[in-house]
Amino acid sequence: MAEDSLCESKKLVYISSSLIAKRNLQLSADKQTPGDTAEAVAKLSTVRLDRENIGVLGNFECVKNVYSLYLQQNQIKKIENLELLHNLRFLMLAANRIKEVENLTSLKKLGFLDLSNNQIEQLAPGEFPKCLIILNMTGNSCTKQEGYRERVMEALPALQQLDGSSVQRTKEPHGAGEEDQDTSDSESEEDTEEQYDSQTEKADSLPEVSASLGKVKECFAEIHKAMVYRSQQRRKETETDHKSRMNELEKIRNQITERMYEPVRTKKDCSYQESDPKVGSSEGGTREMKIKEP
Repeated sequence: MAEDSLCESKKLVYISSSLIAKRNLQLSADKQTPGDTAEAVAKLSTVRLDRENIGVLGNFECVKNVYSLYLQQNQIKKIENLELLHNLRFLMLAANRIKEVENLTSLKKLGFLDLSNNQIEQLAPGEFPKCLIILNMTGNSCTKQEGYRERVMEALPALQQLDGSSVQRTKEPHGAGEEDQDTSDSESEEDTEEQYDSQTEKADSLPEVSASLGKVKECFAEIHKAMVYRSQQRRKETETDHKSRMNELEKIRNQITERMYEPVRTKKDCSYQESDPKVGSSEGGTREMKIKEP
């Protein structure tokens, strides 16, 4: 077991600009320079580093403006070094080895967080960014704690979806001004709208609640953009791989064809030359045909 653990630790990968470039850029090798690579990496809005056996989070200085970050199915044990990613809206950390929710409150624009299938045992709702709209914690033992869902909903006022299910919130109690509205049948439509605005202003005291619908749309727009981008990348990669394989296959076919027919031709030539009585040797050592004179 100790030997396997040591072997596994040697294989762990660290995040680097070269790894990010390798996974997310398509630059031609002959035209690529370090400056070009760094500039292209800095412009990335979506970074995919899933399934790379990454063990530690860090070295994000080169992608400060990233919107979406995919880190699922790695060997990450701790959430750290994300404070530079001020524009991060989408963070995928599913299927890692994370044991604790921490170091996320600095991500003021994060709308989507997936921490499913990790090793989180204790719930810490205060460690989540209050701007979260979608949160997935399935596959962690903390979700089995009593009052888990209520505690998360209370800590995250903008949350719209938790563990794949829509968040249902109880309505806010009506204020005194609204009671006056109910008792006054003669109140005009304009006054009603003013009171509605007043209630909306009260709701603004809760972080991000009044803007949650807009943030939901923005979050899903980012997710859709990331999915479309990745789909296009996969299509290009598939087409490139297909062409490469077809070229290799064609070369192999040509080689097989040459090997099949070359021995046959050689054999026929030798057989013809040896069986023909009119063929003799010339002074240069080559065999040539002798023609009888009439």
